[in-house]
Amino acid sequence: MMTGKIKLFMLISALLVSSESAKFSIKKMLKGGKSENTEKTATKKQIQPTSVTIDAALSSSILTKTQDQWHTAEMTESKQDEELIQKASGIEIPIIVQMTIDSLQLEFWQPDKSNSENSYGYIVDLKNIKQIKSVWKKDLPLKLVTHGWLPENFLDEVNGVFSIKKIYAVKHSKKYNVLSLDWKKFAGTILYCSASSKCSDVGTALAYILIQLVANKLINPSDVHLIGHSLGAHVIGNCGNVFFELMKKKVARITGLDPAGYRFESSGSCLKPLRSLNKDDADYVDVMHTSSYVTGHTHLLGTSDYFPNNGGSQPGCRNVIAFPGFTLICDHSRAYLFYRESIDNENSFKSLECDSWELFTSNKCAHNNINNMGHHSSPKITGTKFYLHTNAEAPFSKELSIDGKKTKK
Repeated sequence: MMTGKIKLFMLISALLVSSESAKFSIKKMLKGGKSENTEKTATKKQIQPTSVTIDAALSSSILTKTQDQWHTAEMTESKQDEELIQKASGIEIPIIVQMTIDSLQLEFWQPDKSNSENSYGYIVDLKNIKQIKSVWKKDLPLKLVTHGWLPENFLDEVNGVFSIKKIYAVKHSKKYNVLSLDWKKFAGTILYCSASSKCSDVGTALAYILIQLVANKLINPSDVHLIGHSLGAHVIGNCGNVFFELMKKKVARITGLDPAGYRFESSGSCLKPLRSLNKDDADYVDVMHTSSYVTGHTHLLGTSDYFPNNGGSQPGCRNVIAFPGFTLICDHSRAYLFYRESIDNENSFKSLECDSWELFTSNKCAHNNINNMGHHSSPKITGTKFYLHTNAEAPFSKELSIDGKKTKK
């Protein structure tokens, strides 16, 4: 029988589950059983092409080469590119890092040929990464998405953070190369201290993977955008830091979706504080705070930090379910829901630069800069702290009111 503490761990661990599926799972867990929704998701996962490697998919014609010859997928080079490629080619992967890489799963996402509303992920052979050249889209930027703390059975690719890559892969397949990093072999535990302690190792491993992509002439750091939720934000932060240490060049952008606070602001009951995502990890770091003071980080971490509804107690999360712990999950998950919605609307989530929520709500920052939270966040707009209101349900983007006048959504 579950103890109360373990039940709470399991409840909070459903950070990636949407409101509807989480409600059902929580009710089942409280009874000590496995949710039917989880079982269906697991069964579906087994038959999806996410279990197929790129080579196998090409052989069976599930996947089609984007280029006739592998070498034509290589990016158009400049002198600077050549220097980066040479540097990357000379970097060897340490054995201990390779051991971590062997426990990761990287998937390349493409639209489903038979269903334009769906996308499929194909496993990249991390011991032979050049195989991805056969499907890589030349000179297109990279979007890479990863998850956070993920106790077993809570990987929700439909409603969770991985739904972001689906929008990129389905609606914007001609604009981006889309990858997802699955590190559930480390994150898939109810032991939060164990999962969080692996952020550095996984981030380091991901940095070496990106370096291999550079060495194989597939990406330029200036075209790389990493997106991570919760612990995943610190994974990509560590990745950006190690990548810069080795390559002396930063990736273009990192987006932290409600980065985890526990263990990264203080050690709590764990051994010691861990390295957090920070503004130096990429040329531009934008951070969204939706559960500050509870599960999320409270401090400024990025070039631009966004605090929807003051960064905590998100509208719509206090009356979703009659169980206090679920509000933490709801607040935390709002970050990737906001980001997902922002992709297809360049005017969404307009945010006002301000020193505090009190000044923002009292209309004392009316003449300050406006930026967009989410996909369209711009490094060209100065300001470190941005505030905004959101709606209680989708569509979440809400008009920004300044001096009694509303801006466009």
